Amino acid sequence: MRKFVVAAESLAELVELGTVTPQAAQFLETAVAAGLNIIVSGGTQAGKTTLLNGLCAAIPARERVIVCEEVFELRLPNPDLVSMQTRQPNLEGAGEIPLRRLVREALRMRPSRIVVGEVRQAECLDLPTHSKSYSGLLDSAGVELAELVAVRRAALLERISDDRDGRTLGVDRQDEDCRGLAATLHWPVVEPPYIENDTSAFKRHMVTLPDGRRALRVIRPEFRHLLDDLNDGRVDGLIAYDLDRVVRDPRDLEDLIDVVEARGLQGRIKSVTGSLRLDNDADITMARVMVAMANKSSRDTARRVARAARQRAETGGFHGGPPAVGYAHVKDAAGHVIAWQIDPEQAAWLREAAERLLAGETLYGLCTDWNRQGRRTRTGAMWRSQQIKQALISAAVIGKREYAGRLYPEVGSSWEPILERVTWDRLRDLLLDPRRYERVRGAVRKHTLSGLLNCGRDGCGRRLVGQPYNDQATFICSPTSNGGCGKLRIANDALEEFVARMAFARLDAPAASVGLDAERTAVEELALRKTLTDDQAALQRVEDDHYDGVLDRPSYLRQRGRLEERMAETSARLARLTRRHVLSGVTSGAVAGKLWDERDVAWRRTLLSAVIEHIVIKPYPAGIATTLSRRKGEDELTFVRRRREHTQWVLRERVEIIWRA
Repeated sequence: MRKFVVAAESLAELVELGTVTPQAAQFLETAVAAGLNIIVSGGTQAGKTTLLNGLCAAIPARERVIVCEEVFELRLPNPDLVSMQTRQPNLEGAGEIPLRRLVREALRMRPSRIVVGEVRQAECLDLPTHSKSYSGLLDSAGVELAELVAVRRAALLERISDDRDGRTLGVDRQDEDCRGLAATLHWPVVEPPYIENDTSAFKRHMVTLPDGRRALRVIRPEFRHLLDDLNDGRVDGLIAYDLDRVVRDPRDLEDLIDVVEARGLQGRIKSVTGSLRLDNDADITMARVMVAMANKSSRDTARRVARAARQRAETGGFHGGPPAVGYAHVKDAAGHVIAWQIDPEQAAWLREAAERLLAGETLYGLCTDWNRQGRRTRTGAMWRSQQIKQALISAAVIGKREYAGRLYPEVGSSWEPILERVTWDRLRDLLLDPRRYERVRGAVRKHTLSGLLNCGRDGCGRRLVGQPYNDQATFICSPTSNGGCGKLRIANDALEEFVARMAFARLDAPAASVGLDAERTAVEELALRKTLTDDQAALQRVEDDHYDGVLDRPSYLRQRGRLEERMAETSARLARLTRRHVLSGVTSGAVAGKLWDERDVAWRRTLLSAVIEHIVIKPYPAGIATTLSRRKGEDELTFVRRRREHTQWVLRERVEIIWRA
């Protein structure tokens, strides 16, 4: 039990005890006489009640004073005094009179002064309102109330995990409730609120940390923005609907706790439900426990959802959502989607796309052609290259589902396929090959020989880049673009014609039979795919053995690295083999020459890459004229023929073609 002992009954006695200075006592006495609102704040046993007694002694005797307390502790000498005390509920839970009700009742008693003994709970919500209507309000409070009243820029954090249709109904409800609490607390709200619609506070993604390490982290830009604003003082309070709307990851909670403790924001972090409190050690401990439980709940849910998704994949069940490109929904009598069926129009588009891409066209050119023809997506939008790519590499087009890197069902298909498996495998090898997206500069190649030419000067060997010169296309070993020597340049047009003629001749030679032998290519492809499948199965066994404790970590990492390296090499060989399919319709150099002028740059580049590894451009021969002048009496036809022969001779001296084996 705790009993209050009156140690001083006036400010003067506090001065005698050395509790306050004479100047401070004079200031406080003047503030009381002027009718200012005063809050006495401090920790337990700090002397709040003693100081409040001294302040009350300074109230003029002519004023009517109403005192509201939980326990009668204040001793006021005023003749017009009414003291009221709270009451606990009885055994039936009835008859309770809380302090907040006493404060409200005191307003009806026409007071000159209202004195509240100890402010702890809901009564603090009424004090700011009453202080605007009545001067001379005195009360004592813990540190929390003093901090609460000091909030000037409150932030609202509103988050919902799942909002697929983008209607923002969840965050709108949170916004209404949070603004209601802010109005009750009289906290000015900073606009706009921090909104995380359709954002998970649990799901983690692999990211690169500032120190270069790769780690799993929850990605929440708005939450990080809020922490920065709290830390920098742009906002000094936070209101959310509930603790789990703010954090569900312990790491995020610790970051919030660090900011609260570093900036002294205790008492300024509130929630509508009351679950978000970081005011003291007990509140922080409880928040950690609640977040840990919420995190476990999310993990349990994620595990159950993942297992159900795997079961649907294994059994070929319908997983919901919109149909894949090339398919349409099949519904039962009740209107529920039960399966997919082929959309004839879009399926024909995908088959056409597969054929054109394997023939050497680019995604960009294919997409541009589709949009020019007026073809549109299911939503009426124009096609994008990435959409076409995703549609073609999706397992849906072969009637299967892909889950955790595996295809289901392992035998057969769940719905009618659009593409054959071998075609789909070749498309994935082609479209997922990392070298497909290697660029020197720019997103689209403008010249057929781009990426094939290397500098032949001693000690250089850099790749040549395209650069206009005197209104004609040339290639240069650029010192600024790729650190080249800057001392070699060659014109594009004559070089491209020369390389094309050499490639046509190569196609007629026996050395090119490997590229033209479709049967031999198919056998090689089948062997490579079997090797890749076997390695994938071996990797799965290695991971299972490590999980079961059969393999220790060093052995696991060594075997895994070896298998992954071999799988990468096999995938690269398959990609090169897929690029060679461009030669399937080219039976000779003569056929290639006829198709050359009809096809675009992408097809030409693919054809050359199928037979050429790279091309070395040597320096211009010393002592040979770079330009020819017409001789005396030489006619135009003879001069043109002589200049062409000179150019071809120079190209034979400068150009070294490294053919593919």
